Amino acid sequence: MRRISRRSLTIATATALTFTGITAPTTFAADFGPKSTPDTQKTCDDKLLLDYGHIDIQMLLDENNDVDVKIKDETAIHGSPLENRDLDDILVGIYDNALFKPVSYLKTEPYKFVGDQESPFYYLPLVQKHDILWPGYNTMGVDYDKFDGPIDLHLKPKNIPAGASYGLFTDGAWGAPGEVLVDSTKQDYTINTTYAAHVHSHWAFSHPGVYELEVSYSGTLKDGTKVSSEGDTLTFLIGDDAVNTCLNPALQEEPDAPEPDAPQPDKDEDRDDPQKNNAGSSTTAIAISAVAAVLLALAGTLAALGGPLRELGKQFNLPF
Repeated sequence: MRRISRRSLTIATATALTFTGITAPTTFAADFGPKSTPDTQKTCDDKLLLDYGHIDIQMLLDENNDVDVKIKDETAIHGSPLENRDLDDILVGIYDNALFKPVSYLKTEPYKFVGDQESPFYYLPLVQKHDILWPGYNTMGVDYDKFDGPIDLHLKPKNIPAGASYGLFTDGAWGAPGEVLVDSTKQDYTINTTYAAHVHSHWAFSHPGVYELEVSYSGTLKDGTKVSSEGDTLTFLIGDDAVNTCLNPALQEEPDAPEPDAPQPDKDEDRDDPQKNNAGSSTTAIAISAVAAVLLALAGTLAALGGPLRELGKQFNLPF
């Protein structure tokens, strides 16, 4: 479990806002992202595919202190520039353009969740790139004075590829390595937050495939009551193959087994059957006669055109 200090949150938030601007989550996607229209909206398994632009894992707290979690969708891919969606209604699509080779500090022990630390891994940066989805987490609007202690965001693996791992981490000051927030190799799936904030971090996925994460927020109220959202599933499709297989279900269907060849008659049997031999001879004779008729008709046509063609050749000095 990792607790985000106020300083770490400030660095992460300030860095993102410095590079993208307050309105970046909506306008960046609208101006530069891959284009989708209502006629070309991407869906698979009856879910909306979000594959560029800005989203947040949003905590909501109502007047009864009931906790809920939504995806704050500002991608504008599916019409509305801002929509709170159920996690089960969307899929996160990450393509091979997110592959990134580990730099020096990502080859050290704390970052083993990126994979073998030599091969490229799938990387979602803290600062927005217009052609890669930009996920954050958001507790803005939540009254932390109601809570005794932190509010926790949980990102537990429900179903991930064999041998795969994932993690979240921040930047340090002046380019130094930052803080590891989530490390699935250490079964560390929880981020502590101590005040209302909108935060972006670096995300890493070691292997391509489908990652289903159980996402929830939890905390303890001042009266000792523990509150939590239900564990909803957020699905990441990592890599071109995972996204394309979902968009085109036919790619994952097993091809039909070829039908066995029809039994072939014995060749010696055919040779000794005069009826079959005569039938074959008749068919050959008919084909030869048809070809001969076509050739004769063509010859007649050329002969009829001979005179006009010669006259045309004289006028234009053509070689016929």
